[in-house]
Amino acid sequence: MTHLATDTARRGVSDVQGLWLPLLQLDWKSLAVVPVGPRCSAKPFVAQLGVVALEVVDATGAPERERAALAAHVGNVAAAGKRVVVAVDPPLASVSGVSAIAIAEAAVLVATLEEVTLGEARRTLELVGRRKVIGSFTLRKERPKWTELLLRR
Repeated sequence: MTHLATDTARRGVSDVQGLWLPLLQLDWKSLAVVPVGPRCSAKPFVAQLGVVALEVVDATGAPERERAALAAHVGNVAAAGKRVVVAVDPPLASVSGVSAIAIAEAAVLVATLEEVTLGEARRTLELVGRRKVIGSFTLRKERPKWTELLLRR
């Protein structure tokens, strides 16, 4: 894993956009954004991605009956040569979150450090699968901005 810290304020980009730049250099077409622990959410992370010119699919709260349509859409976007990011529910809190992760070829874990236990992080990693995880983002609650990125190279 490669550890990157960001100081994006000096560069004039948001912290999320600055952390995405190295992630965009990796080889993937579809990426699940997976919250670690039941108190985390992918939504704050993916909310700022429109500026990075990625298609974002919000699969949070989607019923199981919509999974086939979501999978088809993500597959079509990727087949067209575009990148798509899928926001999913925390797999520790939702069975639909686990099945939504299967839609994407890769995953990045997101966590608020003060709200996630090491056990939750380990269980999430087991559910997602180590081979699928290409990185992780962390957020510090007392300083509400995304501050760190770990990438698997």
